[in-house]
Amino acid sequence: MAIIPEDKLLEIKDAAPIEAVVGQYVKLTQKGRNLLGLCPFHNETKPSFTVAPDKGIFHCFGCGAGGNVFSFLMQHQRLTFPEAVEELARRCGIPITFKDLGPEGGRQAQKRKLMQEINNLAAAFYTANLEGSGGEKARAYLKKRGLTPEVVRDFHLGYAADEWDGLRKHLQNRGISLDVAQEVGLLMPRPQGGFYDRFRDRLMFPILDRQSRVMAFGGRIIGQGEPKYLNSPESPLYSKGRTLYGLPQAQEALRQTGAALVVEGYLDLLALRVHGIANVLATLGTALTREQVRLLKNQVAKTV
Repeated sequence: MAIIPEDKLLEIKDAAPIEAVVGQYVKLTQKGRNLLGLCPFHNETKPSFTVAPDKGIFHCFGCGAGGNVFSFLMQHQRLTFPEAVEELARRCGIPITFKDLGPEGGRQAQKRKLMQEINNLAAAFYTANLEGSGGEKARAYLKKRGLTPEVVRDFHLGYAADEWDGLRKHLQNRGISLDVAQEVGLLMPRPQGGFYDRFRDRLMFPILDRQSRVMAFGGRIIGQGEPKYLNSPESPLYSKGRTLYGLPQAQEALRQTGAALVVEGYLDLLALRVHGIANVLATLGTALTREQVRLLKNQVAKTV
C-alpha cells in the first residue's frame, strides 16, 4: 500500500482547491457558502451535488458520492489514489517522485506516464509523416475535404503510412517498450511473435484529454479498404464512452456560448471548424452514452 507523506498531500491540497478541480468538470453555482451543480456520477435534472470549499469536500445527496479532491479525481477519472495524487501534483507544478507514491503506486504512475509518452511520440511521428514526402496522398485528401492548415494544426492531424512496421521501428529505435505500445493500442501482436502497426494508410486523429494530452487515436483509411474508421481500444488512458472528441479545443467557445453542437465523427467536426463554428464536439462515432450526456450537462446549458 502506498504511504504518501502527509506534508506532500497537504501541499497538493493547498495548491489544488477542490472547487477549482471540480469546476473543470462540473458547472458550479454559488449557494450560500457552498457550490451547487449537476452530479457527474449519476443522471439528474435538479442539482444535488455540492462542494464545500471551506471544508475541502464534495457530496452528492442523490447518489451518495463524496470525498475530498483526491477521491473526486479518482472517481471521475477512474484513477488509483497514487495516480490521482501524481496527476494533481503535475497540474500544480509540485515535484513528486515515484518513491513518494509507494512501490505499487509508483509502478502504476510510471506506467501511465510511459503510456502518455508513447502516445505523444506516435502523434509526433504521424504529424511528421503527414508533412513529409510520403504524406502527399494524405495532404491531397485533406485538401479535397476542404480542411485548412490551421484546422490541421490545431487538431494535430497526422498520417500513418501504408507500411506494417513504421511506427514499431520508430518506437523500438527509441527504446520504448513494445508491450506497453500494444496496451495503448498502437501495435498488434503477430502470431509468430513480435508486433506490427495497428494503423496503416490512415489519416490520424489524436484524441486529447482535458489537459490536451494524447490518450488515443482514430484513423480514417485514405484509399480502399475496411473498416473505414479504426479507433484505439480501451486502455488505462482512454474510455470511449466517457470521451468527447474536440473538447479541449472547444472549451473557450463552450464557455462563451453556453451551448454545444454535437456531431458524429471527426471530419464532421473539422468541417464545422473550418466554417468558424468552434463550440462543436463529436461522439467518436457512437450514440451518446450516459457518461457523455453527463459531461455535456456539466459543460453547457444547451446541446444541439
